[in-house]
Amino acid sequence: MSDSSTNEAKSDVTSGLSDATQNRILRFTIGVALATFLAAWIDWPLAFVAPIFTAKFLFEKRVLHIDIVYELLLAMIVTVAIGVALSVGFAQYPIPMLLSVAALMLVGYYLFLNPRWNLFATILLMSTLMLPFMAIQSTGTTIFLAVG
Repeated sequence: MSDSSTNEAKSDVTSGLSDATQNRILRFTIGVALATFLAAWIDWPLAFVAPIFTAKFLFEKRVLHIDIVYELLLAMIVTVAIGVALSVGFAQYPIPMLLSVAALMLVGYYLFLNPRWNLFATILLMSTLMLPFMAIQSTGTTIFLAVG
């Protein structure tokens, strides 16, 4: 492929996008790549979820606002509460644990109806699905994962 055809193909792809849109795409790509690199570099045990949370946070929340901080704080408190409840032995009782997982998932899906609570609902569903399975294997791991 010649240089002129490469330039033409490049201009065809970006011709429909404004400069602001191109800047947002570049910022999003660099933000997700940087968060993934940092999570893997510091050897964070939950590095595999870093791209998911970073992409969700950067895509939906374009401007940092006090409501976002409140939502993240609430998500952290709920995640730690789930981890503490599971680490004290709640995972040893399968019927109550399954009922509570089902109830938390229903709450999470209900929160998805309101766009304001999408980030909280995502974190709630991730912790609701991940922490009980970790608690079955090792209760100490649950607290470690809940705290981060």
